[in-house]
Amino acid sequence: MKFKSPSVRLSMALVVLLFAAVDSDVEAQITSGGEAVGDFWPGEGAIGCGSNYLKLNEVFSIKKNATPGHVYLTHQSRHGSRFAFLLVVDHAYEGAERDKFPYQMHVTNQKGELHQKLAINESTLAIEYDCDTSDEQGVDENLSIGGQDVELQRGRVFYIEMRANPVRITQISVKLPEPQGEVADRKAIRKVGKEIMENDELRGKGKSFTIQHD
Repeated sequence: MKFKSPSVRLSMALVVLLFAAVDSDVEAQITSGGEAVGDFWPGEGAIGCGSNYLKLNEVFSIKKNATPGHVYLTHQSRHGSRFAFLLVVDHAYEGAERDKFPYQMHVTNQKGELHQKLAINESTLAIEYDCDTSDEQGVDENLSIGGQDVELQRGRVFYIEMRANPVRITQISVKLPEPQGEVADRKAIRKVGKEIMENDELRGKGKSFTIQHD
């Protein structure tokens, strides 16, 4: 089985060390904030190609002295394209050397997973996502934030208060549009993030829980 190499596109403000242990895996350490995009798709002739392939695309944007930040994942399969989740991150990132944002993604035919960690100041938050698109009836998805499983039917948007102690997560029922491509998606995500930051009532309607710092 052959896969095209993962693609990671970086801004000038970003340093990423990339290790590809297997063609369908990627592991990266974001060491200075900024923006990154990682995406994965099967190559021509690969098992699961055609209508049965899975493509994952994560966009990460945590910039120095610029809040909120955004982390979101889209996936494309025979069931269509969708935003798997969106994190709107209220943070105090100032570019400290100790702040790290490691992630791993893995795709095998119709199954994929993402492991993302946010470590800012003394706060650490782990995000774990996996999906299985092999069932003709639909997509099986699981998401945990800070070790706590969340129910995606309650909403795919999460407001993350990294400044708080303990870290506070609010799940918000905001309808996300269908992915339209990287440029359009970034614009749509920024609009959602701005709405959440400026609308106390909207955040107040969400379901909140806290995560102790690691």
